[in-house]
Amino acid sequence: MKRYGSSSSRRTRAGSLLVLAGSLLTLACRETAAPVPPEPVRLLDGAATEVHWPNPERAVPAKFLPAHVGGVAAPGRLARIVLHRGPDERDGRLALLAPTGSRYRFEVQLPAGEPQLELGLGHALEPLTEGTDLRFRVTLTEEDGTFHELLDRTLTTAAGASWSDQAVPLAPWAGHAVSLELLVEGPHDANLWPAWAVPEITVRTPPERYDLLLVVLDTLRADRLGSYGYTKHPTSPFLDRWSSAGTRFATAVSQSSWTRPSHRSLFSGLYPISRQGLTSPPLAEVLWRAGYRTQASTGGAQLAYRFGFSRGFEAHRIERWIHDVDRVVAALDREDRRPLFTFLHTYEIHDPYTHREFAEGLDPGRVGEAFERATLGEYGQDLTPTEREYVNALYDSGIRYVDRQLEILFGHLEAAGRLENTLVVITSDHGEELWDHDHWGHGHTMFEHQTRVPLLVHLPESLRRERGLERAPGLVVEAPVRLVDLYPTLLDLLDVPFDHPVQGRSIVPLFGGRTMPPADALSESIYWGPLEVKSLRDARYKYLRATPKKEHDERPGWEALFDLETDPAERDDQLGHEPERAERMRTLLSILTAEAGEAEATIPEDLDPELEEQLRALGYL
Repeated sequence: MKRYGSSSSRRTRAGSLLVLAGSLLTLACRETAAPVPPEPVRLLDGAATEVHWPNPERAVPAKFLPAHVGGVAAPGRLARIVLHRGPDERDGRLALLAPTGSRYRFEVQLPAGEPQLELGLGHALEPLTEGTDLRFRVTLTEEDGTFHELLDRTLTTAAGASWSDQAVPLAPWAGHAVSLELLVEGPHDANLWPAWAVPEITVRTPPERYDLLLVVLDTLRADRLGSYGYTKHPTSPFLDRWSSAGTRFATAVSQSSWTRPSHRSLFSGLYPISRQGLTSPPLAEVLWRAGYRTQASTGGAQLAYRFGFSRGFEAHRIERWIHDVDRVVAALDREDRRPLFTFLHTYEIHDPYTHREFAEGLDPGRVGEAFERATLGEYGQDLTPTEREYVNALYDSGIRYVDRQLEILFGHLEAAGRLENTLVVITSDHGEELWDHDHWGHGHTMFEHQTRVPLLVHLPESLRRERGLERAPGLVVEAPVRLVDLYPTLLDLLDVPFDHPVQGRSIVPLFGGRTMPPADALSESIYWGPLEVKSLRDARYKYLRATPKKEHDERPGWEALFDLETDPAERDDQLGHEPERAERMRTLLSILTAEAGEAEATIPEDLDPELEEQLRALGYL
């Protein structure tokens, strides 16, 4: 199959290196080339030829954000409308607000082939007003004035309503200039906001680029998977088989030990705080600009709309998809075969630990059937060895549940032939301390149990051939890599150019069994407690430093150096035995963090009730 972006048309990469005593910080970017025009005609992407707004003075509610698509100024009435499908489910989409009596007109040159208009019909109610009939109409006018009614659909407003997805055939006018109008009719209601979600004209053609499926299993530490050496419980039989057929990175380092900053680095290619003044649009936005459909299904909370994680996604859903993987399959199974980026995130392994497969027959002691942070609030960290064993078994049981659900999901995708054209990445944002250093939880240290995460990658065979990445099945890459490297790596593999520097680097050569110069991994976090902890890790050694957050705080900090080859549990501090190495890593860490920006608040003020509920359920409040 012909694809643009084959090895013969690779674009050059530009970058800069900071080198100190053999350590690297890579600022990698790819030169901008003339973009290939995307096939879809996106009606969100430019101003309508004519907009009739029945009441020009009517203010758009502030909660309908963002006011732009990516970094481009939006047409007049763009919003993100979030529909509540259930108590814990939200479906947020970019949409054109369309109060009753509104009309959007677009002068469009339809592409050749079999074009169709795809869009969702929905409404938001502030406050709730049910039982109103809304009439959504789409009309087309040819150049000679011939008029056609293409869609006439009536929806009745109701709580819990979902988007009504529509596909309107446009094949009779393929290749012609037409005028399309989107109209909403119905009674005036100041609290009612109808909307057209992601209106786009697409063509049913074979894909020109590979799909991308990124799965993040929140709070999964690498050393609890069988493929990473875990033997106490069979937590991951499916993921172990999956890794044996793809590429497993033995040492993948997260850039933080809690959800929000780790995901920011993954999606931006920049460190959480020490960004050196750089800015980077999120991965979803870069892919959306390159013609991808973009959709996300997350657990919300730290990845909620409030924190900007919906940016670049046409659809950003908050749902517990891990319990109903058929929903994911349906979202991936589209007739429109434009390239698709899907991000799946689940908190199922995160506390509270509720799965008991490996805990049956164990004595829970004071813990009870499930374990959550409230247990520590009552008993502190001082659980008995028996109670800690029980909690560990609960944690392992959560991994096994997720592993089993992923097996079902990928079985469906393989049977449907979806994996033949899909680049798949399975990873985690951070791990979990399970009393390895006498504490439980995450976010408060940078030890390996919190920053070393699994990274499993499947490349379609056709992509491997195009890139010259032939290798034996089950490649294991021993060289350390960083989550911050995923941003440039995925864009490199998908041949999507970008023209801004990032702090990660493309690690594509490693997929072919080749070597690359070493790059140190910086991890950092500002979380609860008075000290800020950062770490710097190379292939063998890890340096940690904790300093007071406040400038005039006189409480003592600390630093440590560990030889991970001889002391993987990080118990034997080598700071006094390796003074030269400690000084080199101390100096490099200081250089990398010299231009650190402001850290966002762990728990922001003025939380809306919905987000507060999500954070409380996960133990953050």
